[in-house]
Amino acid sequence: MNRHDRGRRIPRRRVVTVLAMSLIALSLIPVPFNVVFADDPVGTVWRLDGRLTVEGRSINPQGRWSFVAIGRPELVIETLSKRARGHTGQTRNVRGGSHLQRPIVAEPIAAVAGLRRAGRDVQVQPVLLVEERVNPATLLTIVAIDGSEQQLFALLDALVNMPADTVITDSMLFTTSDGASLSFTAQERAARRFTAGEQLLEDVPARIRWRTQRLVPQSWFRSLAVGNSHGLMVALATYAHTAEPELARGLHVSGTGAIRTDGTVLNIGGVVAKAKAAHRAGADVFFYPAQHAPLLDTLVLDGMALVPVVSMDDAIVWLRERPSLS
Repeated sequence: MNRHDRGRRIPRRRVVTVLAMSLIALSLIPVPFNVVFADDPVGTVWRLDGRLTVEGRSINPQGRWSFVAIGRPELVIETLSKRARGHTGQTRNVRGGSHLQRPIVAEPIAAVAGLRRAGRDVQVQPVLLVEERVNPATLLTIVAIDGSEQQLFALLDALVNMPADTVITDSMLFTTSDGASLSFTAQERAARRFTAGEQLLEDVPARIRWRTQRLVPQSWFRSLAVGNSHGLMVALATYAHTAEPELARGLHVSGTGAIRTDGTVLNIGGVVAKAKAAHRAGADVFFYPAQHAPLLDTLVLDGMALVPVVSMDDAIVWLRERPSLS
């Protein structure tokens, strides 16, 4: 080995250091389908304005818009440690979660709620999604009961408040989106999950872009993650950007709640932790589903209005009038 070769040789200590740092970095990567929920969950606030895109447009109305979530992705080191010890702790594997609650589906639905409120005619069809519990990738889309969409509407409303087994009977004849007819026995119902939802009849791309979008496969992540509680805020920001850009001028608007395309706000979980997180983040108002009002009736968070809403219209009216800030 000549003198020049010795000069180009990489010191062993540097190689070990690089390898060690690489292993540490890999161990701290989040696992997108493993989510940690503590007994006393801590909410996290995520900026929405400027990061939401709808049909290729950046949604960025005046003011600051945030949604609040609970839980966090588990780190690789945590997953490996729990497997080595033989238990999973508080981790929830969301790969088996409902298809309708995945951001890749929920965010376009929420954006359409805002667009429809702004006057755009987007065709939507109510559906009952049937998923096998052992293989959630197997989907059936129900579009009618006994040939009637009205019966399907009634069933979807019932499913919001009752378990599927209490409202789906052996005598119901379902029509799938491909025209097939079928029914489910009690045993078949137990092996399946029935989820009420909506299906867009036109493509309305919508998603939240993160700073890491060039570093990670976001489409893959969005197909694994579960959560639609940011729907209300996606709908409000989309509406404001489209129809009333100054609706929240000077305010930090936060909130949580799933949403239908007609603007109805649906219940979610962890509302108390989310409200506290919004307050820590300096939000001026926190919108949440009215169903959870008893949980927040005695909660006092100085400087932030706690506003229960039945529909996104309630939030829009409040932002126009700002009754708690005047």
